[in-house]
Amino acid sequence: MGTVKTTLQEITERLLVIEEELGLLNRRIAGEPFWELIRSGVRRKILGEVGMYSKKEDPRIQGTRHLARLVFHILTNSLFRNPYLAGHADILFFGMYRRRLLEDGFWHDIYCDSLIEQLEKDGVRCLMVERPPFGRPIPGPVKTRQLSYYDFIEVCALLARHLGFTRVRFSADDRAFLDKLQERITREFGISLNLELHVKQALETEKSLLPFYRALLSKVAPKAVVVVNSAGHIQLIKACRERGIPLIELQQGALHQYLLEGPHTAGGRKEY
Repeated sequence: MGTVKTTLQEITERLLVIEEELGLLNRRIAGEPFWELIRSGVRRKILGEVGMYSKKEDPRIQGTRHLARLVFHILTNSLFRNPYLAGHADILFFGMYRRRLLEDGFWHDIYCDSLIEQLEKDGVRCLMVERPPFGRPIPGPVKTRQLSYYDFIEVCALLARHLGFTRVRFSADDRAFLDKLQERITREFGISLNLELHVKQALETEKSLLPFYRALLSKVAPKAVVVVNSAGHIQLIKACRERGIPLIELQQGALHQYLLEGPHTAGGRKEY
């Protein structure tokens, strides 16, 4: 364990030196801040190359039955569990989909359901948006009364990217800077990294998701947003910032000075 911690610390500190050296958190690519979108993924790539993380194989195509089940779930959730059709909520929750079957016979969100239940007793209207297990049966009944799923948001964002509505183009200056950064990372860590592709995918993903989060916040009009874990929610966090909506992250026990996921961190403190 000591070796792992030392390696994580060493690699992170070397990456943070590059970050500071090149002013990455203040640099824009294609007119947008880019580094906080990819800094965690870049470190994960480095850790994989040095053997700290096992590399995942590409998922295999599982046949027409799996595809049909996936399409059925997406359509069903988009029609009956669509967050845009859920109406107003005082607090909007984003769960992790980690439910447990408890003695009352309901599948509970182990992080949020007890909090939601107490808030609703106090007259606070809550709505949870959850990412279901794609292609697998959703266990039920669930404890959460007001529950919607991500499917509609993710499918629409995916279509927008595939149809080219969110295409990002780099200037010559952008490419020159990314080449410089890639060369610096390669020299420091001795890894192969297609940084331009990585940045392009991250910016196009953000460009596709942000409008849907903005629309969701306008429709639901929450007074606050709660996430179990901020990792993976950077576009939601940005949309909340734009509208001045407080965002609360439930305690996860993973807060430390080497945490790079989500918005810029300084000394272990996340800045929303």
